[in-house]
Amino acid sequence: MVSIFQLIGPKPPNVDLSDNITPRDNAVCIAMVTIAVISVMLRFYTRRRLQCVNLEIDDWAVAISLIPLIALLVMTIIGGRYGLGKHIWGGSVDDLVALRKIVFAYIYIYYAVSATLKTSLVLLYRRIFGMKWTMWVCLILSNGYCLVGGIVFLFATTPIKYFWMQSKDPFSGKENFNVYYFFISQVCLNIFADLLTLLVPIPLVWNLQMRKAQKIMISGIFLLALIPLAANIPRLTYMINLLTSVDASWVMSEVFVWSTIEPSIGVLCACLPTLNPMVRLVFKKVFGVESYGPFGSYPHYAGKRSSKSQEFRRFDVENRNESLRKGRQYPDDEIMLTTVASLNEYDAVREDTT
Repeated sequence: MVSIFQLIGPKPPNVDLSDNITPRDNAVCIAMVTIAVISVMLRFYTRRRLQCVNLEIDDWAVAISLIPLIALLVMTIIGGRYGLGKHIWGGSVDDLVALRKIVFAYIYIYYAVSATLKTSLVLLYRRIFGMKWTMWVCLILSNGYCLVGGIVFLFATTPIKYFWMQSKDPFSGKENFNVYYFFISQVCLNIFADLLTLLVPIPLVWNLQMRKAQKIMISGIFLLALIPLAANIPRLTYMINLLTSVDASWVMSEVFVWSTIEPSIGVLCACLPTLNPMVRLVFKKVFGVESYGPFGSYPHYAGKRSSKSQEFRRFDVENRNESLRKGRQYPDDEIMLTTVASLNEYDAVREDTT
């Protein structure tokens, strides 16, 4: 049997085989996935208990994305048992074979979470703005690159099992293309799809009839998707490092971590725009005031119209709460965007009639 040292050469003198970042990786991934799960639970609670409305397809889509996301976490933890997060020279060839099997499965699980998460975002945009052609582009691109990538990856080696068996039996098949270049290209496509999905709602928000300050704040909520987009940068960096590093189990652990962080933050950002009723409730409980904007009450309501606006808000909230207790649904209260827009329209009407 071929040994690790025959495959990749002797251990460099500056490498300490006792190094182990597996516990750190597991802790980070568990924390991030937990945040994602909690954010979806809060989204469901807000929709069902605070708003008393039925769950829509975008709510279920983001919930479904938790299934492959949790599977990514499980794959990361299992990978730690086979050398992920440790230097490759401290393991065996069998460990490397098992680790490459995990990588093979991990690729398809990541495609699943990426496709379902981006689909949930597009469906959320559809509920707010209606279906636009740009949303169709995002939907086709985000799902298409996952589908095509998954098919292409099947032909990375001949036969397929050579992907994980090449370490143990180098002559049992052949590699058709460099899989690391393939991984890098997929990360770049994912960044492009994320960026396109991120930019879709911004011009739609700015076409709405509302104050500029409100447009900026609402756009800021959608631009929070820049955070998971930024998480792709270190992921891409470690992918590039795999091209030249022989210590694959050590470097790959960082790829696993960032591949879990990115969709976890994505789930959180996908849920934030739907949590405005809960934010208002917290503001009311803690500060004794109603919050209608993304970050609290808007300062531009102060002035000579302040008292009348505040009276309307109090009256409006009481009526809404009473209606919700009776089972009535208010579509414009489903998310913060339409809440802000409806208040602004009312103030504009009052201003015209006074």
